[in-house]
Amino acid sequence: MMSDQDDFIPITGIVYQGTSLGVFLDIGDRRVFIPANCTSTPSRVFTPGEAVTLQVFRWLVKQEGLIA
Repeated sequence: MMSDQDDFIPITGIVYQGTSLGVFLDIGDRRVFIPANCTSTPSRVFTPGEAVTLQVFRWLVKQEGLIA
C-alpha cells in the first residue's frame, strides 16, 4: 500500500500563469496545466516567471507524460 507521500511527485517548472483553477507551468519545451486540486498546496498564489516545485498527484504526472 502506498503512503500519502508516495501519491505525490515533485514537478519543477516556470509559472506562465496562475488562476483560481490551477497553474500553467513551462516544463522544458512544454506548457502544462496543473489543476489546483491535484497539488499538495491547492491555495497557493503564483507569480508569472517564478520557478516553482509542486507536489503533484502521481496519476496526473503519468497522464501528462512528465514521467514514464
